[in-house]
Amino acid sequence: MLAITLLLLASISSIAQSINVSGNVLTEGGSTPLQGVTVTNNRTNKNTITNSDGTFLIAANVGDKLIFTYVGYSRKEVTVTQANITVRLTAGGNELDQVVVTALGINRSKRSLGYAASDVKGPELAQTQRDNFVNALAGRVPGVTISGTSGMPGSSTSIQLRGVNSLSGSNQPLFVIDGLPVNNQTFNANTMVAQSENRTVDFSNRISDLNPEDIESLTILKGPEAAALYGIDAANGAIVITTRKGTAGVGTINYSYNYGIEKVGRLPEIDRVYARGTNGILNTNTFASFGPKFPDGTTFYNNIDNFFNNGKVSKHNLSFEGGSNNYTYRLSTSYSTRDGVVPNTKYDRMNISLSATGQIFKNFKAETNLQYINTANQKVSKGSNSFYLALLSYPAELDITDYLTPSGARKRLLSGSEIENPFFDVNKNKLTDKGNRVISNLGFVYDPTSWLSFTGRLGMDVSSNEYFVLYHPEANPRANFGNTNGSLDISTQVNKVITGQYFGSVKKNFLGNKLKSTLRLGSAVYSFDDQVYAIRGENFLEPEFNSINNTTTITQRAKTTAAKKRVVGVFGDLSLSYESFAYLTVTGRNDWTSTLPVANNSFFYPSASTSIVFTELMKNSPITNVLTMGRIRG
Repeated sequence: MLAITLLLLASISSIAQSINVSGNVLTEGGSTPLQGVTVTNNRTNKNTITNSDGTFLIAANVGDKLIFTYVGYSRKEVTVTQANITVRLTAGGNELDQVVVTALGINRSKRSLGYAASDVKGPELAQTQRDNFVNALAGRVPGVTISGTSGMPGSSTSIQLRGVNSLSGSNQPLFVIDGLPVNNQTFNANTMVAQSENRTVDFSNRISDLNPEDIESLTILKGPEAAALYGIDAANGAIVITTRKGTAGVGTINYSYNYGIEKVGRLPEIDRVYARGTNGILNTNTFASFGPKFPDGTTFYNNIDNFFNNGKVSKHNLSFEGGSNNYTYRLSTSYSTRDGVVPNTKYDRMNISLSATGQIFKNFKAETNLQYINTANQKVSKGSNSFYLALLSYPAELDITDYLTPSGARKRLLSGSEIENPFFDVNKNKLTDKGNRVISNLGFVYDPTSWLSFTGRLGMDVSSNEYFVLYHPEANPRANFGNTNGSLDISTQVNKVITGQYFGSVKKNFLGNKLKSTLRLGSAVYSFDDQVYAIRGENFLEPEFNSINNTTTITQRAKTTAAKKRVVGVFGDLSLSYESFAYLTVTGRNDWTSTLPVANNSFFYPSASTSIVFTELMKNSPITNVLTMGRIRG
């Protein structure tokens, strides 16, 4: 299907009734171009964004109104009279006038929304240079809780929009790319044979696979009335992502390289007063520091500083984009790598993305996006058996780097049970995962008349990941969950998400175009299939040979876990606006889910919201000199 679409995009017809309006957007009283200005055709509700030199291209008829909005600048309307125009924006505008992408990929003005919808532009996310772009949302969006599990490369991040709604399930919001839901699953280590691994190993949440350089904008729908059109899967809210599709014009090549250094900030102080022992009595067969005072001249080692490294972060981004009046394309590649401050922690990610849009026929438009992601993550344990707690407990008079005997075996310090040497832990215990993922999205828009439109989308999100958890035969039995003479857990996860969505839109104006209405009716299908194949081996024959074939206990401890779900929904949306002053939106969706008995598997989600822009009634009032825009929503 993708190949057919690309062939069609290559043979686009140039027949069109509308003209293609191009131009520049500059600052008022100057010649500085503005990048990222939203240009919207008020009649068709289609929009585009200005590129780095402030230029834009949009289809319109003579007499149409183009609306220009940009954060920090006043909203401006221009009537189309010619094919090339220059627009200057005045600083001091209000963000409430911005156009944002809401549920189902619908572009709407913020002033018309009866609910909170926070949006973040893609460049703002990209400039933070985070492994997981979700971390870049911290402090940028009100009412959103971002919780990172650790600062190590590839660590997972939890995002909550409405607090904790489930004690046993996920509280993460639904992620949507170009109108269709995608997988943000975090691998559940309980599906491994050694189920207690969940406490000691952290795996990335899958939305971190995305390259922020490919994101055009991100809209957060927190309230139930905002996400109701997505039904049961948006019970915790929704985050709508729009990818970059390229801009019309001569093909351009963009390359950027970023390099950074990470250092650990404040480190705790370690006891250098009292030696090991109890009740003031020296005892070197313990790590408890309750012995006598250290004698003068004792040599101390700076074990914490000697453990941590300087982290390194580098990222290459290369993109090629261009197009004509009827089509655009964008091909981007990215490679990022991060070496953490903790030894032997690393995260590599490669992204390849291809996007295209095209006017196939006079009233028929298509767009597609294809992404391939390859990841490799090397990590260390966390929790009660982590390297960090052992590092804080390690006696200052012992050199932490001296952890092996001349023969290469583990050097033991105590005659009984002891804490794991942090260097032994990060060098001998191997925790890694590798993944391959493909996300594809194909959409069509057919406008038979100016007041009727049909939209259809089909998407697939397929991934395969391998998780590898190895504990060395000489590792601390407590960390290894028993004296198993080494263990190796391998899990292969295959995940497939298929989504389909279609709806029709009818636009009609009444009362001399004072009252505008839009009605949408459609249906959606969501299919989720997750398979995990796990195996565990114990009792290594050769300590340094990391293979399941090197263990003596294998097949009787294999495990398979499967999870499937299908949701079918129908939805409707009615939007009314009166003279850009009063807005009303009513939605309804009914879902049928395969995870419940047939007699009780139906859910209905209604919502209603309104927005009153009261400053529209005060245009000639002195208050508008102080209050540029004011609205009441509910």
